[in-house]
Amino acid sequence: MASHYAEDRRAYEQPNMTEAEMRSRILELAPFHHAIDLPFGLNTYDESLRGQDRQSLGRIDSMSKHVWPRLLEQFGGTLQGKRVLDVACNCGGFSFLAAETGADEVVGFDSEDRYIAQARFIQEARQENRVRFEIDQLENVSAESYGRFDVSFFFGILYHLEDPIGGLRRIASLTTDTIVIDTHLMRLPYIHRFLKMPLWGMSVVAPVEGKDTTTGLWRKARHCQFKPNLQAVVQSLKFLGFDDVEYLAPTAAGLEDRYYRRTRGAFIARRRPPSATRSEPN
Repeated sequence: MASHYAEDRRAYEQPNMTEAEMRSRILELAPFHHAIDLPFGLNTYDESLRGQDRQSLGRIDSMSKHVWPRLLEQFGGTLQGKRVLDVACNCGGFSFLAAETGADEVVGFDSEDRYIAQARFIQEARQENRVRFEIDQLENVSAESYGRFDVSFFFGILYHLEDPIGGLRRIASLTTDTIVIDTHLMRLPYIHRFLKMPLWGMSVVAPVEGKDTTTGLWRKARHCQFKPNLQAVVQSLKFLGFDDVEYLAPTAAGLEDRYYRRTRGAFIARRRPPSATRSEPN
């Protein structure tokens, strides 16, 4: 998706690092989970890693096709004037996409210092001053420390949480308007078409080891996590005060296959303005 802002392009044309310095930093910090354009025609994605990390190229591409058109439509075509929170931001791909599409300020946080080091390098390379990144844990995030946000991204995190409702409640408490979720979905073969109730599938997963992984470094011990079905995501968001919840059916071409299989799903949930919920006087 092209940037709406001329200053983004000017930063690319007048980088504060040489091409050799930038290439060296990319190699030092690799591998990256998101494919992000940098000056000199560089990109954080390493084609040789596709086999072991097949989603690296697909995440930004799929989300810009699948989620961003609907998100921007809700706000008149731009995120201008909006303050955005990017939960578990990894190397910051979605934070930069939010800035490119108009957000006034984006705050991304992740618990892993390596991912934040990647994000801060990209920020420096692109000279992007509308985004900042913090090392933090979900359970520490509060309105006192971060303020409130018009839009929050909850991408690739819900199904990893041992307390998914508690984690979502914390971010919901900081979100004044819209929360966007992208998550793995539990989909039972054959049975899913008859089930209309919210369900969560529990699994216990092993720790992630090795610096060559682009996600999951936070998982340093065995971990219990819960994967929702579609109805569980919708009902959880409504329970937390988001009246209008929309599951984004995968209609765009060229998405990752798991969206079409509906083992991955994206949702946009919006709070109804107080005037819309206030009872009419008798």
